[in-house]
Amino acid sequence: MLPKRHRLRRTRDISRVRNSRTVARGELFTVRACARSDGQPTRFAIVVSRRVSPKATERNAVTRHVRAFLFHELPTVRDGYDVLIIAQKRFPEYTREGYRRDLAPLLYRLHIVGS
Repeated sequence: MLPKRHRLRRTRDISRVRNSRTVARGELFTVRACARSDGQPTRFAIVVSRRVSPKATERNAVTRHVRAFLFHELPTVRDGYDVLIIAQKRFPEYTREGYRRDLAPLLYRLHIVGS
């Protein structure tokens, strides 16, 4: 579970990130990011639509795996960003490792995760 200070919850904040031009696309996910100038911890929102799966349990599983990945990456996440992670299509497998392989390079490419 992500701590509250790392959750992007307000609709207007999510809309601002959705309209951002800072985008990285992978096979399974699209990541949009918007820099903030307040220096607060980076906040994340995860969107898994019905296009990914008509079953709520499968969509929830995707969300849980992505949150678990983000929780383990929090020590390396740079402050000052709002990030929207959008699942793009059906997943052939629901494994944390598969998500990590696709998400980690996208976050690194957007300079959200440092090495």
